[in-house]
Amino acid sequence: MGIQALTTELSTSQSAEPLAHMAIVRPNHEPHSRDTDEYHSIRLYEEVPVLIMPSDHVLTVLDEVSFEDLAEEFLLHVPDDYPAWAEVSSTWRAENPRVLPKFTGDREALELVAAGIGLYIAPMSVARFYHRKDLTYRPMRGLEPYPVTLTWRRAPVAHPRPEREETLIQDFIGIVRGRTASSERGSETKQSRAKRIADEKTKTKAKNRAANARREARDRKKSNAKKSGNLREYARHNAQAARARRAGKKR
Repeated sequence: MGIQALTTELSTSQSAEPLAHMAIVRPNHEPHSRDTDEYHSIRLYEEVPVLIMPSDHVLTVLDEVSFEDLAEEFLLHVPDDYPAWAEVSSTWRAENPRVLPKFTGDREALELVAAGIGLYIAPMSVARFYHRKDLTYRPMRGLEPYPVTLTWRRAPVAHPRPEREETLIQDFIGIVRGRTASSERGSETKQSRAKRIADEKTKTKAKNRAANARREARDRKKSNAKKSGNLREYARHNAQAARARRAGKKR
């Protein structure tokens, strides 16, 4: 199972077939991913919300921006998305009516920010990813961080996933949660893990027995050579054997 970046939703509008086995999503931007009856999810981390603005904007003098600071600013968002801004800017917006431009995605929104049309709230990772010299950003005070989750579709009870696919998904979940190959959870069952460990112990014992047998054979040769007064000949053969082993390793 490969990992591929997708710029689309988890499934197409024409089909219920998923475009990926799993996806890393922002539930704020993918509301349907919050449906726990349809999706599993693991919370990975949180992102800081920031206000993106032109580099020469007056608000750049602030270290953080609050909604009170945006009372006379136009945001490229529907007011209902940020009730606190809708409240403090209601009078100014009534006196300065503007139509929210149509745009698709963060990239187009930042083009509008650069053109001076309005300001834009997004995760800090978005501001960094689309970094431009004519734009900058400041953290937003009073906004909850954006959660990021690993999300995958639940398999229907009547139609479980193929075993290989389920194994790959469970292995990936294990990696995300920091489990290693020696962990009991994951695709390896307790029985298979016990068998693997037993096989490894058997192989180790066999190697140790073979090494002991070779050592005992060398000791016998050395003892016999010493008794017969031919210790120098034994040492010569031993050196030749050592050189042969080293040559074999190099090959």
